[in-house]
Amino acid sequence: MEMRRQFLLQMLASLCAAAQKKGKQSKAGDVRILEASCVRIEGEVSVDGKLVVESRRAVPRLHLFLDFINADRQVLTTKRGMVTEETLEAGDESEFHMRVTTPPGSVTFAIRAEDGEGRDLRVENPGPFDIE
Repeated sequence: MEMRRQFLLQMLASLCAAAQKKGKQSKAGDVRILEASCVRIEGEVSVDGKLVVESRRAVPRLHLFLDFINADRQVLTTKRGMVTEETLEAGDESEFHMRVTTPPGSVTFAIRAEDGEGRDLRVENPGPFDIE
């Protein structure tokens, strides 16, 4: 009887440990922003950056969404731009460049992403980034 109880306690302990490990794991991002900058130029902002694809699946026609944020941390507007019409594979790096009308009152921006089929992608290091 004692052996049976000890066996059951060991099984229960290993299940609890496995559940804790599973809960702590976070999914890696599909896209990681390596760098991003934004500069005001004559009524417009120029956004430049570099990213790497970390998704296990290929990402067709990567689109970025730039959320322009005010000092109260409210999203004022979102601008959309395509990074590439090509399919990006895991490990591929790509640069992005956008120039849009300056959203009045914006002080920072954050980045979201989706593929060409409209699926939202997880972004590591999405910002917010300062607008200079």
